Amino acid sequence: MGAVMVVHLPKLKERRIALSAYNGTKQDRIMVQLHIYHLAQTTYSEPAEQDLEALLDAIYNLIETDVTLGGCCIGAGETSYGIDSVMNIPVSQEKPERTEQYAMVSFEADFFFIA
Repeated sequence: MGAVMVVHLPKLKERRIALSAYNGTKQDRIMVQLHIYHLAQTTYSEPAEQDLEALLDAIYNLIETDVTLGGCCIGAGETSYGIDSVMNIPVSQEKPERTEQYAMVSFEADFFFIA
């Protein structure tokens, strides 16, 4: 059937880097959580789980291929936190035939601003 993804930004770490009395740089490190709600039209959990794993692999590849996420940040997933994912056990229902599953991908992204 499909999936819905919600982007959550729960934490912000801010620090200033003083390069001179006139010019400084502000660095923000933001924790990014991608909450994925997957719904498949099947009573068997194996195909639904494979679909969600393929989606998680595509998300990992997108982050690793372009760490700027299209130019909005620098170093997404490049901190010591890395890229982490959690996937729960699928819940199947016979009527209507569907399988629900939840996953979360989390990573940190750095932003630099000239202060």
